[in-house]
Amino acid sequence: EIEMAFGLSFILGPWTEILIMLFAPYQSFKAVISKDPNDDKKWLTFWSVYMLLSMLEEFGLGYVIKLFTLFGQTFYYEFRMAVVIWLMFFDGAVFIFEKAIEPLMKEYQAEIDAAFEKVSDMAEDAKQEAVSDPDGFIQKHGQAAYSVAKKQIEEAKKKLS
Repeated sequence: EIEMAFGLSFILGPWTEILIMLFAPYQSFKAVISKDPNDDKKWLTFWSVYMLLSMLEEFGLGYVIKLFTLFGQTFYYEFRMAVVIWLMFFDGAVFIFEKAIEPLMKEYQAEIDAAFEKVSDMAEDAKQEAVSDPDGFIQKHGQAAYSVAKKQIEEAKKKLS
């Protein structure tokens, strides 16, 4: 016996992806070349909020799907499309950014900057170690890490010359 799909996921899933992969980048392109700063803010905040939600979705997808399941049928795709439409067309991204992301980022900006600086310093130290003591680097981090570091160093040298 074949069970009919109750939801519209087979239609809404692809349409949501089309909005995200075609419409949003095109609107972002238009925003970049326009003189209006408001559309820049709209699309920068869209991408920031969308990527944050995507990250949360990626790491908690099972829980998200369970949350939107009713009588054995998931309404995840319907909800996801509604969120994307709200973010894009109803300034939902700007709302989330201004009410949640911006205040948090401002509060922890110094710590976030320091963490990125530390990671950058660690990467630079690792590159220096790979150059000055390849055997020690391989012993400490492994051959695969050395291969990656060596390739990045060679690419950086090519860009400089």
